[in-house]
Amino acid sequence: MFEAVSKGPACCSADIEEFESFLHTELPVEYKNFLMQFNGCIPAYNCDSHHTPIDLPGGKTITVHQFYSLSNQCEPIRNLHEETENCIGFLPSTAFPFAHDSFGNVLCLECDSGNVHWILLEERYTLDYMRVFDLGVTFKVFLEGLQAGPYSE
Repeated sequence: MFEAVSKGPACCSADIEEFESFLHTELPVEYKNFLMQFNGCIPAYNCDSHHTPIDLPGGKTITVHQFYSLSNQCEPIRNLHEETENCIGFLPSTAFPFAHDSFGNVLCLECDSGNVHWILLEERYTLDYMRVFDLGVTFKVFLEGLQAGPYSE
């Protein structure tokens, strides 16, 4: 089961609906459930020697450093609204950043397909060296891949 430390403060359906209104799209159910349970967090594996990598094309791997929160009062976890505003210029209108890796590259969720994308940014939020990799998995499968065992909804 996915475990986290430094969780964000509890959120409610109204908080999620407000973010959906901000995005002008509906979030995938799995991600809504994740927000209700964690509302941003640092994965527990960042606090011990076990890192569950995410496989990328070309045999490379990354790990999630943190998931963003709807709250702007849970330092050091970044705010979902602010991170989305930073990415508006280069993401599809139904995609938003939900996390970043330990190098600051962004993980995004595409609401229409439900797929997770990893965006390699040589310089933060510039288009010059941006490369997008579709990880080909839904958010639920993505979470299950981070830690052995099923993600509980």
